[in-house]
Amino acid sequence: MASTLELDCFAHALERATQQAALTELARESSVRSQQALRWALRFSRCAIYPVTWTSPDARFIYVNDATCAHLGYSRRELLSMSVPDIAQGLTLEVWQDYWQGLKQQGCLTVGALHRCKDGSLVSVENSVCYLEFRGREYTVACSRELSQQRRGLL
Repeated sequence: MASTLELDCFAHALERATQQAALTELARESSVRSQQALRWALRFSRCAIYPVTWTSPDARFIYVNDATCAHLGYSRRELLSMSVPDIAQGLTLEVWQDYWQGLKQQGCLTVGALHRCKDGSLVSVENSVCYLEFRGREYTVACSRELSQQRRGLL
């Protein structure tokens, strides 16, 4: 019989895989379907219980959902004036550019990171990130999941 922790980890992995598949599919949509997919992605981003961010090639946040604001302790206005290196411990713009190129080639990545909150605390997260191009503009869409003390050793 599986333990509650094992079932919880399985549920999170399944949810992450489903989100990853949805974002990957979004990145592959054709022109007409892209508009529908983009609307779906924005709706998903707004109502997601996990932090979801959209960023531009220069690492600036262009969209953050309510869960992101709660997770990091910043207002939406504050976050939209920031970039990924402002919250990702140890990430520089130079490293971001390399990361962006790799993401363009692979389409989607899952990476671990430390998020720096407004109060200065660091939170370990796992980010599922997908590259998206729409009407000649490039974006990343990222969904973050906080790694609890118990789960860090299991994942």
